[in-house]
Amino acid sequence: MEVLNTQITDQITIVEYDPSYAAAVAEMWNKSQDGWGGGNSIMTEEQVLKKESNSSNLHLYLALDGDKVVGYCSLGEYREDEGALYIPLLNVRGDYHGKKIGKKLVLKALEKAIEMKWPRLDLYTWPGNTKAVPLYKKCGFFWEDRDDTTHLMNFMPSVMQTEAVLDYFTDGKWYENSTRTFETIPDGSNDNEFHFYEYAWNHKTLGNLKMEFERFGRGLRSIETDDYKILADVEHFNLVFGSEYKIRYHMINKTGKPLTVEIQGVDDKNIQFVTSKKITVHKEEEIEIPFVVNPIAEDQSVWRTHPAVTSQLLINGKKAQFRVGIRPKYPVKLSCNTPGNLSFVGRSSQLYFNFENNFDEQVTFSFELPSSELVTIKNRNVSVTLGSKGKQSVSVPFMIKKNGFYSAEV
Repeated sequence: MEVLNTQITDQITIVEYDPSYAAAVAEMWNKSQDGWGGGNSIMTEEQVLKKESNSSNLHLYLALDGDKVVGYCSLGEYREDEGALYIPLLNVRGDYHGKKIGKKLVLKALEKAIEMKWPRLDLYTWPGNTKAVPLYKKCGFFWEDRDDTTHLMNFMPSVMQTEAVLDYFTDGKWYENSTRTFETIPDGSNDNEFHFYEYAWNHKTLGNLKMEFERFGRGLRSIETDDYKILADVEHFNLVFGSEYKIRYHMINKTGKPLTVEIQGVDDKNIQFVTSKKITVHKEEEIEIPFVVNPIAEDQSVWRTHPAVTSQLLINGKKAQFRVGIRPKYPVKLSCNTPGNLSFVGRSSQLYFNFENNFDEQVTFSFELPSSELVTIKNRNVSVTLGSKGKQSVSVPFMIKKNGFYSAEV
C-alpha cells in the first residue's frame, strides 16, 4: 500500500488554475461532497467559471492526476490582520486522502508566499479536523491558542527573509531537516503573558538552528545556532502608554571568534524606538535600550498584530529583524453607573465611578466634573489613590434639576 501511495504521489502535478480546468474542478467538488458533510447539489463547469472569475484569490493551485483535478488550494490576502497571506480553501478528493497531496498543495502556497516576500501565511480549519493539524504543523504552521476558532500561523516566509540564517536553507531541505516536535494541541510556550513559538532544525554540516517567534508581535525574537544565541526580551507585556520602558538583548558567543552585533531601532505603530548600537561579544553580553510607548486611540485587539519593539540587527554583517510585541494599555480603566436605569427630578442619587489602575505602582487619579444646568453635584472633584493593579469604586452624590442627559468631558 505504501508503494502505491508513493507512485500516486509521484504522478501528481501541481498547476495554477485557468478556465480550461473548470469542468475538471466541478467534477472534483462533486466527488468531494462526503468530505464536506454530504449533499446532493451538483457543481457545473459554468458555476466554477463564474465563481473563479469573481474570486478575490491571488492564486489558485490544482493537484492533477493525469487530466483529473483531485486537489484544490486557494491563496489570498488575509483581511482580518496585517502582513499575511491566507489559504481560504484547501480540498483533496476523499479517494485521494493519505497520498500527501494536501502537503504538496500547502507547500506550493507557502513557496508562493515566500516568493512574494510576505511575512506570514495563515489558515483556519474547523475544530474537529485534528487529523489535518499534523500536516499543517509539519509545513511550518503553529496552532494559535484561542477559544473561538482554529487558527494557524506560518512564519516560514519571515524565516526565509532572514539573511543571518539563509545558509541553513540553501539545500532546500528545511522540511526534512526540521526537528520540531508535534502534538495535536495548540502550540507555544508562555512566559509572563508573552507567548512564543519555536522552529528547530538540524543541518548536516552547519549543525543546529532554533528560531523563536513572538505570537502577538508576529515577529522573530531569538536566534540560536551552534555559534551564538541572541534573544530580545521586554520585562512586561502590558505597558501603560505615555511612558518609557526597556528592551534587553542577551547575546552569547559560543566560539572563540568575535561576534559583532549591530542594533538599529525601528519605529512601529505607537512604539518609538530610536537607537543605534554596535557590540562586540566575546563571551556573553546583555544590553538594555529604552523605548517609548506613545498613546493609542483604541484598545488593542488580542487577535490582531500588536505594536512591537522592532529592531534591525546585523549579526556579523547579516540582517535579521527582531520584533517583540507588547499590549499598550490606558493608564486607567474608568466606567460609571447609577444604581438604577433612571434618576428623577428633585431626588438625590449616587453616581459611581469604577477605577482600575493599569500601572505596576501606586497612582493617584483625579479629575473635576464640569458644572451643568441639569444636575447639582455636591463635590465635583473626584480623586482616588490605588496600588499596583488596584480597583476601587467612588460614589458621588447628585440631584437632578431638570430632565435631560448628562454627558461630561473630564
